[in-house]
Amino acid sequence: MIQNSRLSVAGCRAAFVGCGSALWGVRLCGWLWAMGGLLSTAWAQPVPDRDTLLLANFDGGVNADFARGTPTGWGRANLAPGRFGHGVCLEAGRTVSFVGNDGNFHAPSGTIEFWIKPNWSGDEAARHAVFTCRFGAKGYININSLGRGRFGIAISSGEGKQWRWRRADADVSDWKPHQWHHVACVWGAGRLQVFVDGQLGKRSSQDARMPDALPQTLDLGAADAVVDGFRISRRAYTADDVRRSIEAALKRPPFRHVEDLLAASGGPTPRFRRTLVGNIRLPLMIGSSVFTKGFVSRPDHPVTVPLRGEFDALKAEVGVEAFSDPSDRCIFVVKGDGKTLFESRPLKREDGPQPISVSLRGVKELELGARAVGRTSATTLTAWANAVVMRRDADVVVPPPHPAKAEIVKMYRRQVNADRYDFSLPPEPALHVAAKFWEDDLDPSKPPTADRIGAKLTAFATPGEYEPLCFVVYATQDLCDVHVT
Repeated sequence: MIQNSRLSVAGCRAAFVGCGSALWGVRLCGWLWAMGGLLSTAWAQPVPDRDTLLLANFDGGVNADFARGTPTGWGRANLAPGRFGHGVCLEAGRTVSFVGNDGNFHAPSGTIEFWIKPNWSGDEAARHAVFTCRFGAKGYININSLGRGRFGIAISSGEGKQWRWRRADADVSDWKPHQWHHVACVWGAGRLQVFVDGQLGKRSSQDARMPDALPQTLDLGAADAVVDGFRISRRAYTADDVRRSIEAALKRPPFRHVEDLLAASGGPTPRFRRTLVGNIRLPLMIGSSVFTKGFVSRPDHPVTVPLRGEFDALKAEVGVEAFSDPSDRCIFVVKGDGKTLFESRPLKREDGPQPISVSLRGVKELELGARAVGRTSATTLTAWANAVVMRRDADVVVPPPHPAKAEIVKMYRRQVNADRYDFSLPPEPALHVAAKFWEDDLDPSKPPTADRIGAKLTAFATPGEYEPLCFVVYATQDLCDVHVT
């Protein structure tokens, strides 16, 4: 017997695959909404500046919020309540890594700063590794606790007689478990220092040898702690820089990404990316540009963002998402407190990203949406990339887009269109049900054979055995509230 199921379908010429014991695959017009992400409740949050190379706030995942290189993070760490929203929980065996050799790290000088909540006391004897990266045969940077109050950074660099090892430490013997602290580790021009909660550590070095190569990876280790606001800067901080960074993180930031405010609002989880079956998230693309930050929405499905009158302007790059129907056109609309503040001209997929800037002075509730020009495909999405609300004269720094490789775009486009069949079926009825053998692949270029359309579904099973009853639903028009009983 087919298990009772219900789903809503908004698709055209889509193939829906069902299975008797369970719904084992659903592909409706090639997309599903991305509904992931943990909710952040913090309004304050570290934001990038002109010297930031990498910034990961870990709100909703381990990918970096800002990166000069690859933003993708990977590892087996879980998220936990952080200093700002959420942080990454680096328990035993849990790590997070980023690419280190494509723009996220500056060897001659830099600062690594983060907020840390250890599960251990600063004066205990056990060691705890927080960060490491390696370069060359003997080169490395380690940030760790050596136990008994020593927390700091060590650099090993050079070859042969040029090899040198130096370390800087701060006294953390007064640290208690489950309390937050700010750490900044600094290197540059021979200087090696560590600041804890804004105070320079008791042991520094002025003759350290700086790294002479870029590391392959940047690794946050199993520190038995929660880490939040992890930032790598290209500049070696001074004591004043550290103080300003702490103060800036604890204040309301001068700008925020709209998607972060959507997550922090506590409302419905926002839809950030086009997602395929199997929770495969496609990159956010407008034209041939790939963006790290932003979100997508269906035409005529606006999103609402509470602003409380605290921001003065909106900046974004908007456009029809790259995997949408090329013939569809959409008009982007910005409303504040119900009043229309901006409307774009009709945009198509080929128009690429279009920059917009809209005044928001005094707006308490922001609405971002788009309306379709004529009939649009159910696969069409509108994209808001690097959508930022800002205070007056804020120095807004957003992740730079990067060009998409043609072969990658083709691969994703094949995946998106894999279940949008390109053959003709009789327009009536609105759907055709065809039997399917469980091992057969679906080919969007091959129609089902006549003997399979409307065929009785049968299976043979012994008591206690599960056998699949597989079928495909081919829709010839938009469907809603499809029931499988």
